[in-house]
Amino acid sequence: MKTSTNTSICVLGAGAWGTALALNLAKNGHQVTLWGRNAQALDHMQSTRENNQYLPSVILPENLNFEPNIHSASKKASILLLVIPSQHMRGTIETIKPSITPEYDPRFLRQRH
Repeated sequence: MKTSTNTSICVLGAGAWGTALALNLAKNGHQVTLWGRNAQALDHMQSTRENNQYLPSVILPENLNFEPNIHSASKKASILLLVIPSQHMRGTIETIKPSITPEYDPRFLRQRH
């Protein structure tokens, strides 16, 4: 994915892979919002700037934001990266469907098991 810096990107999925992608994108100068289902875990990441569960001791940059509301998170970005388990993909897409407009560039990413 070739994008200019300062692109607004939303990563849906705050697991190891989603956090690592969000971290890399933020380090490359993008404004990144990370969404996850666990609001308490996101609050902890926001306050400690670390994802203790999946990436302990890795500092998350200030331009990486955390948003527990999926609609707010997806509305803030021009690019959506869906980095969630495949069994939750359909439900997540149905949930964000009302928020998706033609300006979005959805990229579907799935880990192989």
